[in-house]
Order: sequence, then C-alpha cells, then structure tokens
Amino acid sequence: MSTSPVSLDDKYAAEHGTVLISGVQALVRLTLEQRRLDAARGLDTRVFVSGYPGSPLGGVDLEMARAARFLEEAGVVARPGLNEELAATAVAGTQLLAQVPGRRHEGVTGFWYGKNPGLDRAADAIRHGNLAGTAPLGGAVAWIGDDPGSKSSTVPSSCEPMCQSLSMPLLAPGSVAEVVELGLHAVALSRATGLWAGLKIVADVADATATVDLGPLHENVRSGVPVPDRADRGAPPTLVGPASLEAEHDMLTRRLGLAREYARAHGLNRVTHDAPRATTGVLASGTSYAVVLRALADLGLDEAAMDHLGLRLIRLAMPFPLAYDDLAAMTAGLGRVLVVEDKVPFLEGHLKQALYDTGQRPDVIGRELLTSRGTLGAEDVASALATCLGGDRLPRQAAILSPAPSATRAKRRTLPLVAARTPYFCSGCPHNASTRASDDTLVGAGIGCHAMIALDGNGRGRQVGMTQMGGRRRPVVRPGPLHLRPSLHPEPRRRHLPPLRLAGRTRRRRGRRLDDVQAALQRRGRDDRRAARRGPPRRPGADAVAGGRGGAPGGGDHAGAGDLPRCPAGADRIRAAPRRPPGRGEGTRRGRRGDRADPRRPLRGRGATAAQARQAARGAGQSGGQRARVRGLRRLRGHLHLPVRAAGGDRVRPQDPHPPGVVQLRPELPQGRLPVVPARRASRRDPS
Repeated sequence: MSTSPVSLDDKYAAEHGTVLISGVQALVRLTLEQRRLDAARGLDTRVFVSGYPGSPLGGVDLEMARAARFLEEAGVVARPGLNEELAATAVAGTQLLAQVPGRRHEGVTGFWYGKNPGLDRAADAIRHGNLAGTAPLGGAVAWIGDDPGSKSSTVPSSCEPMCQSLSMPLLAPGSVAEVVELGLHAVALSRATGLWAGLKIVADVADATATVDLGPLHENVRSGVPVPDRADRGAPPTLVGPASLEAEHDMLTRRLGLAREYARAHGLNRVTHDAPRATTGVLASGTSYAVVLRALADLGLDEAAMDHLGLRLIRLAMPFPLAYDDLAAMTAGLGRVLVVEDKVPFLEGHLKQALYDTGQRPDVIGRELLTSRGTLGAEDVASALATCLGGDRLPRQAAILSPAPSATRAKRRTLPLVAARTPYFCSGCPHNASTRASDDTLVGAGIGCHAMIALDGNGRGRQVGMTQMGGRRRPVVRPGPLHLRPSLHPEPRRRHLPPLRLAGRTRRRRGRRLDDVQAALQRRGRDDRRAARRGPPRRPGADAVAGGRGGAPGGGDHAGAGDLPRCPAGADRIRAAPRRPPGRGEGTRRGRRGDRADPRRPLRGRGATAAQARQAARGAGQSGGQRARVRGLRRLRGHLHLPVRAAGGDRVRPQDPHPPGVVQLRPELPQGRLPVVPARRASRRDPS
C-alpha cells in the first residue's frame, strides 16, 4: 500500500487528500481558497485581512504570520489593527478602491476578525461600511469569535442580536470543515448583495483540530459557490442627510431580500432528515446542530429509529436573515418544534413570528426545557428530546436521560472531590509578584491573565470590580465628589495594580506614559500609582520605580508592596533617576539624534532648558494654564531643596548599563501642582 508524503504545509498547500487542520488555521486557509477560486475563474483580485486578536480568535494574527510565505504568494495582505474599530474601518476602505485612480486589481476581498466584545466596539464602523455597500468583486466578511461558555472571556457572548442590529447576514459553521465552505459562501453572499457578512466562530470550533477531506470540500465549492457578477453598481453613497435614508431603506428591503434569496438558492437552510410521518421537529444552527447529532447518538437513535419516532431535523446554516416562508414550509405538519440554541432565544423568537399568521401553529419549545446558562451540551439536548418524544418510546440505553420520577430513574454516583486545582500564573510570570498588595490596598481587576487574582485573592489586596478591555485605571475609586475617603486607620493607600494598567497596551514607551503625567497634574490626593510594564526589562535610560513592576534583580522577582521604603514627611513617592547615557544631551551638535529633548528632564533638575520644559508640557497634553504653571514652577526650582541619598543596590537592576546615581524624594506641593526636583546630584557613595 503506497502512501503519499505528509508535510506540515499540507494544511495550506495540499489541494487533495486529507489534512489535519485547526479552526484558526481553517480561517487562514479560507483566504487562500478564496484567492485560488478567483484565480481559477479569471478574476484579478486580492485579499486584505485586519482585526484585533481576542479569544477564541487570539491566534489568528500569529497564524497569519507563520503562513506568510503562502499568503504573499497568493496575494493575501494581513495587517493587524490597532483596535477593532480601526481594523473594521480599514476593511471597509477596501470596498472603495474602485473610486481611487491607479488601482492595481479589479477588487479586494476584506476580512475582519475579533471577538464578540470587539464586534460591539466596531459596530459603528461596520454599520457605516454595511450602509455604504461592498464591491461586486470585493466583499467584506467579519470573523466573529463567540464564547457562549465564557471559556476565555470575562463575560459570555452571543453575536446573533448584534448582527441583526447591524443588518449583517450571519453564517454559522458547525465544524472545522464548514469554516472554509461557509466562509466562501459568505464572500459570495457579500458580493451578490452588497452587504457585509458575518462568520460565527465559536470557541469549540476555533480551538478544535480535525481531519478534513479536501475532495468533497472542493466539489461543494465548485458546484455551490456562484461566480460573481462583474456589473458595476456605481459609486457608494455619501452617508449624509437624505443619502443615508436611501441607503438604509435599500439595505433593509432590497439587499436583505437578496440575502434570503441566496440562502434559498444554495440550500443553506434545509431539512437534513425527514420521517415519513413526522410529528416532532428539531431546529438548530451551527455548533448547536452538531450537539443535536451527538445527543441523538447518545440516545441510540439512528435513521430508522428517527423515522419510527417521527423526527424531522432542520439545520440553519444562516441564522440571519431568515425567510419566514421557508421556516413555515420546513415546519409544516409538525405538532411540536424543539429549538436548540445557546443563550438568548433568537431562533425561537423568529420561528414564533414566522408561524404567527399561518394556519398551522405547532408548539415551539426552547427555553422551557433548555437552559440559557453557558453552552448547551449533548446531555442537555438529550434530556429535552426525551421529554418531547416520551421516555417510554426511547431505547433502553436512553433510560438514564428520560425524565422519569426520581424513584425509578437511574441514579448516577458522584465521586468525592479529592482536590481542586485553581488556575494560576505560569512559572516566571511577572504578574505573580507584581499583583501582590497589602490587605488595606484597593485593587481593580481587568482583562488579562492577571485577572486570575479574582480566583485567589490571598495577598492581593482588597479587590474592587473588574473592567472591560480598555477600561483600566478609569473606575472611580479615589476620593472625589462621589464618595468619601475610607475611614480606616492607618489610612490605606489607593492603588491600581497591573490589572488596570497592563491589559490592552498597544505599544511600549520609554519612561512614564504621557497620560500619567497629565493625571499627575490633576490629582490632589496621595496615591501610590506605579508604572506598569509588560515584556522584557526596560531599556537603558528608562525610569525605574523602586520596588515597582518593571524589572527587578533576577529578571522576574519583583518586590511586593510591603517591601517599599517608608517615605518621610512631605514626600509622596521614591523614584530612581537614571544617569543620562553617553552621547545624549549636552555636548552634542544640533541635529543629531542625541540632541532630542528629554521630557523627563524638566522634572529632575535645574539644567533643563525652557524648550525642554515646553516640549514636556506639550507632550503631556497640558492646557495653556498648566503650561503657565510649569513655567512658574521652573522659576521656583532654585528655591527648592530636597535631600537625596544613594540608591540601594537591591533596587537597581545589575543588567542596566546606566544604573541610577541617586534616589530623589519627590515633594507634595499644594493644589496638585507638578513638583520640580532641584538639580543637585550626589555621589553614589554619599550617604546623605
């Protein structure tokens, strides 16, 4: 028996046979299949991919980078976005290239990716793009990562209501193989209707790995995906005034109607099994349909048994928009219909509305038997099916799932819990030490692996709330007009630990962030806010906070809050001021890179120039009054005196080529003004 050679590149390069591929890799292959299909049909197109990574699609950008040589050869451009909204704006722009002179190709297909909360954030950009329309040889598809079980998200999610609000057709793959097939249909649907199309990728599909037979896949694609129409639709509307009303009316009537016709013509929503005298129907979409098949197998119901029980299976590959006439035809003659779906009763509501004015009104059952908690499993669906079909009609092996009285129902034995393992930080993770705080410290949590402090709060301070992505440092936790200072003695230091600082950082900056400088100008109360940083140790010249979260001796061992030296009266924190690297500042010719003004220098000494002070004020986003305040403080720097002492060796990273020469104690001035430290420098050996 001869076997063909197997390569790791088969998941992208193979055109026949069987390949091993994951759900995220199937998305990458989808872009390649789209280009190959267009090239086979003689279409000069390209593909553009942009988005923001987030579970369950957190590895899309990484997998795109690994497959770069295949993507470049096929004409696929992948550019991760700064956030979901800007990425959706870039994808919408690919549909406007026909209006730009000097275009190189007939059309560009755009793919956007992000998790369900990212869809909420990008809703305005997608709504504008959907109203403006798509190009006949372009198309725009949104890969939406759904996490109904909150497996790797702070909140569970379901994208159907948002897609309905955006008037965006949604296709729901139920397996890894269907990701490519329905993804190609999504592109063809977008081109044919002028609408964006969504592709719902549930965590169970994105995280799964399966073997896919490419033969039937290519046959279904060649026979099922239509050739796009090259007819020009004209310039997209300018969404201002009456033009927006016309575009909305066209989207809600003509274009959504074209989407329903596409689903009907290509059999996206269909009956997969029909008994000769069917009385009970089961309707599901996406992964829920796969759960139904698993539940039927657990109950021991094959095709013959389903025919005997009068069972009809209905699969909806496009849950929105739905053609009510088609729903009524697929449920005709049934006495009851069980709707299987996660979370909100989306399909259940549409089915009831479709059957409201018809002569036949079967009982629509959904949330009465199925829970809205988490993700539905095969056991939940099997129990609901046993209730609808009758436990006495089921095979013997399904007796345990039959809703018989507790006295006669088989009892399952529950083993005692030997040990519980709570998720914890990885070995060497800096968040393990940087999130530790005393019990009287207020701590806010946020998106990221450091959110695991909510699972084990011992030694992590007093936790107050959890914010969404991008909401770090913004909750009202400091004394202000809404609440008073806690009456604890000693008074606790209010500090936001990394959960509000580390998540969502888009880039790394040297020294303190500019918005932190602005916040320092506006604060009045004392607070212990330390600079947070991800990744490798700071580069030479960056500010290091003593005992903070930036590097520490040993590369990963950070000092806790209890190890901080006590600040004397009049000082609100201790900062380490690094020496300036050689070749920067004084002694350099104008125009060299080393002549750039350092925005931190006006905060440290008398030698700062007026230009440097103005640059620091502009960089911090200060108003005119704040800049005048800085100029006034600069005139007072000669009258200020602050004692200094040598920097402790345990607070300095030995790998830093420019170690701090002195630790300066920062004063607290009235009216929240920016403190200025004199230029006096002391020798490292000077104990004063």
